[in-house]
Amino acid sequence: MVDYAATKAAVYSFHEGFAAELRTFHNAPEIKMTLVHPGWADTPLIASHVDEIRKAQPVLEPKVVTDAIVKQ
Repeated sequence: MVDYAATKAAVYSFHEGFAAELRTFHNAPEIKMTLVHPGWADTPLIASHVDEIRKAQPVLEPKVVTDAIVKQ
């Protein structure tokens, strides 16, 4: 599960760095950013562990996640 956790950490780091760069380096505070961090999504990345994860936490279908993001 290290790969799953690492991708979430990487996205968060990219988001924070890019937002800071927009504000300071590009002087563009009017550009707003949003980061979406859903729980578990049933993707190939967790396929070998999905049954284990479902015992403790919900696992969302990717369409449910993407529909919610687009709706917002």
